[in-house]
Amino acid sequence: MKYIIHIISVFLMATVLASCTDNEAMCQRLSYVSQCNRADTVFTEAWLPTVDSLVNYFDRHGNSNEKMMTHYLKGRVHHDMGESPIALECYQKAVEMADTTRKDCDLRTLAAIYGQMADLFHLQYLPDDEMSAIKMAEYYDWKNNDTLSAIIAYRLRTKVYHLRCDTDSMLYITNRCIDFYHKLGHNDLAAQLLIIPISVCLDRGQYEEAWKYMQIHENESGFFDKKGNIKPGKELYYFYKGKYFLSQNKIDNAIIEFRKTLSGGFSEAGYKGLLSAYEQRHIPDSIAKYARQYSTSNDSTFMHVNQERVHQVSAIYNYNRQRQLATQKEQEAGKLRNTLYALLGICILSALGLYRWWDVRKRKTLSELAESNEKYGDHQAIQPPATCLGTVQ
Repeated sequence: MKYIIHIISVFLMATVLASCTDNEAMCQRLSYVSQCNRADTVFTEAWLPTVDSLVNYFDRHGNSNEKMMTHYLKGRVHHDMGESPIALECYQKAVEMADTTRKDCDLRTLAAIYGQMADLFHLQYLPDDEMSAIKMAEYYDWKNNDTLSAIIAYRLRTKVYHLRCDTDSMLYITNRCIDFYHKLGHNDLAAQLLIIPISVCLDRGQYEEAWKYMQIHENESGFFDKKGNIKPGKELYYFYKGKYFLSQNKIDNAIIEFRKTLSGGFSEAGYKGLLSAYEQRHIPDSIAKYARQYSTSNDSTFMHVNQERVHQVSAIYNYNRQRQLATQKEQEAGKLRNTLYALLGICILSALGLYRWWDVRKRKTLSELAESNEKYGDHQAIQPPATCLGTVQ
């Protein structure tokens, strides 16, 4: 008996140690994928088995923060793969896993999830949903005492107002963010936001104010090197500067800025600027040339946007198809599970029946043995002693 207890104890200890080893390995894997996400890794389909294994493991063994993180990372993978509906479902599942009543709740990740949801809603032209997600991201950033992240989340409201063509609200939000940054001593971040006031002032004919903002933007934003060259990806600024020069009738300067815009890859804005410049110069050949190029560029942009919309519709279709397949698999798994339960029940009942039969048989055998012993004992009691047989006279 002691030997059996010893074996069971060793088995239990081995199971616990194996479980601890698995937990450590899965935690390391989760940490690695989280670090890749923070490093702006572009996830591909090859990451799906990894995040799926993390979700399956931590849904059973993890705490609320780990569950939230795994579903968030799975959403990030589908997000980068262009599967927006599935990504959105993962983000919503991650939010459900969060326990905001706990003091150790990972509010930073929770705010990031809402930020990613806002990005998806923006791509799908859902401004109301986007605004709700932005406000939630901002709320948890403030709750986490992360002032800079909260300001960035608040600034994202301008994207919603852009979809709604609400210029006044865009300007109001931007000016408030600029004030916040100045109070925190981040003059560079404040100067980077001036691109919106510059655009609005140019459209409204407030050229002196636009020029003042441009000077601050160039001197304090950190986007320009010592030679005045702008950071790659920010060349659209040259378009606004070209518009300002056109307003001042400095057409040669404007053409230079518009060509810089083209060099930066912003073809639609660049050709539009050049068309405006040559219209102002009244040169028919150049007007016709850049009108064609602007039209072609505009059509190309439209086709790109249209393809994005088709891709989104296709993603939704694929999502629905996958949901149908998942439901079908769940139903099949349910049937298999019920069958296994039925077989298990039969096995248990059979085992109980065998045990009952064995117990009855055992009791009967013992009873018969007892009766036999009792008879045998009585027979022994009435037998005369062997020594008495020879004493009869």
